[in-house]
Order: sequence, then structure tokens, then C-alpha cells
Amino acid sequence: MTVTETATLFATVNKMITEKSKLADVIASNPLLVSVLERMNVKLGFHEATVEQICHRYKLSAHLFTNICNIFSSSEFEPQVDLLTAKDLEHLVNYLKVSHKYYSKKIFKSLHLKIHKLLEGKDPNNQKILNKFYDDYQAELMHHFNFEEEIVFPYLLSLIKGKSDGSTAFKVMQFTENHSGIEDLTYSKISSQLRVILQNTPSLRAKFLFQL
Repeated sequence: MTVTETATLFATVNKMITEKSKLADVIASNPLLVSVLERMNVKLGFHEATVEQICHRYKLSAHLFTNICNIFSSSEFEPQVDLLTAKDLEHLVNYLKVSHKYYSKKIFKSLHLKIHKLLEGKDPNNQKILNKFYDDYQAELMHHFNFEEEIVFPYLLSLIKGKSDGSTAFKVMQFTENHSGIEDLTYSKISSQLRVILQNTPSLRAKFLFQL
């Protein structure tokens, strides 16, 4: 089961997260949200505190926090973008920057180590195919991250601060097209690589592929 599928499963049995929700209950019902807390530098140990109280303690926007958690928990959730303030948007950009570092410095490194461990003692051809699969996947995501870091985020911050003069070549529609296409492109590449793996690595067991 993928992270998205797991999050969706949790969401089907949970109510929408609100500012009055107890944060301990929120995390207990969907442990995957611990990664969101980590990226927001929120420490564990909430006792009976609500989302609103924790956000006040860490000087976070409770509205932005609940939107991010609900988006992370359910693909059907529609955020109330019109209620976000300029400060919320600045915090959102910062959260996305931290998320990029979280994945590039921690998740990718951890995944790479796990893949190498899984490949120990496997056929060299299998190792080559699976390593290429991972390298291509990481390269695609890093390209996307760099696009946002170098183009999208500076542009959005200039809009928030009212400093855009309209001369910037990049437009929000370009970002929308790029961002909506990344998932389709990544899924297509993953499917293609998995097909190659299944066709050319008969010695690999199903359990091994599931772990990968």
C-alpha cells in the first residue's frame, strides 16, 4: 500500500481536522501526519492541546495547518484558499521549501539505503535495472523541486509582496501545467520501469518488489 493509499484509508474513517481537534487524536488517527509536524518543527508531546493551541504555541496559522493536514489525509479535501492571508501564503512557501529539503536530504537518502540493502546478493542485472529505476525517479522529482525553488517560489513571494511588474516570463498557469503534469509523467515512468523489471528480473520475488 502506498503512502497516498494509506493516508486515504485513514481519511475514510476520520472526521475532517479542525482547529478544535485535539492534536494527539489527529496524529493517532493518521500517524503519517507526523512527517508534516516534523517539517513544521512541531515537537511531539501535545497532552490535551488542540490544534489551535499548538499552532499558537509555535506561532503557526491554525487555518493553514488544518488545510495542510486535511490535504495530506484526503485527496477529496478542497482547501479554502480564499481564507488564506498573505502571511499564510508566505508560511506555505516556507513549508514547501522545508518539504523539499525533507525529501531530498532525508527521504531520498533513506530510500536509497533501503534499496541497496534489498539488492544485496541479487543478480547484477537486477541491481542495474532497479538502480536505474530509482535514479530516474529521483532525478525527475529533483528537477521538479528545482523548478519550484528557482522559478515558482520567488515569483509567488513577489506577488504576495506586490512587487511583480508583470514582466516575469513565468506565469501561474505554467506552474499549474507543470505541477499537474509531474504526477502523470512520474506515474508513466514508474509504470514503464516496473514493466521492464517484471519482464527482465524473474529471480526477484513478489515480496521483494512489494518492499521496493
